[in-house]
Amino acid sequence: MTRSGVLATWICGALLMPLAGLAVAADEHDSVEPNIKIVLTTGKIGGDADQAEKTYRLITRADGPPARLLMGWRMPIPTTQSVGEPQGVEQEVSFVYQNVGMSVHLETRLLAAGHVQVRGMIEISGKRGGPATALDPANPPVIGTFQQDLNVVLRDGESLRVAEVPDPEGGTLYLDLQAEVIPFPAPGEGP
Repeated sequence: MTRSGVLATWICGALLMPLAGLAVAADEHDSVEPNIKIVLTTGKIGGDADQAEKTYRLITRADGPPARLLMGWRMPIPTTQSVGEPQGVEQEVSFVYQNVGMSVHLETRLLAAGHVQVRGMIEISGKRGGPATALDPANPPVIGTFQQDLNVVLRDGESLRVAEVPDPEGGTLYLDLQAEVIPFPAPGEGP
């Protein structure tokens, strides 16, 4: 091979190698799992219609790491401890904090024929009863909790009622779950 032939081969190789890398990158993009939008709706069943109370939305990647959501507040719960001599003369008040609200830990998996598997844990909690103060630790708040471990298959975009439970304060609470595949935009589309 002549010197000019070697130079031409080297130049062609130098130009084609980055193009080959682009082809691999495009193939990798095509093999990336799409995002899944999870919609959780909580509410109360009453009369002829359900009364939706709260809706939570989160995005996760299909077959990716678990999606986690903690929405709410930390409730201070007073606790007392006797200090000093003799026992019980003085009460020291401290606080333990409890998460109150919605806690979600879900994994998704894209299945064939437009189905999505959702598995994980959902916890919903709320304060019940009167407020507690440092001066009245004998009357701490009661925290009602609903926990569900689930492993369900949903049709893309359709909602499924995954729980109906009696509310200790009356009525029936429900939890609906929806999973929607968010496809990647085609080349040249989207933002």
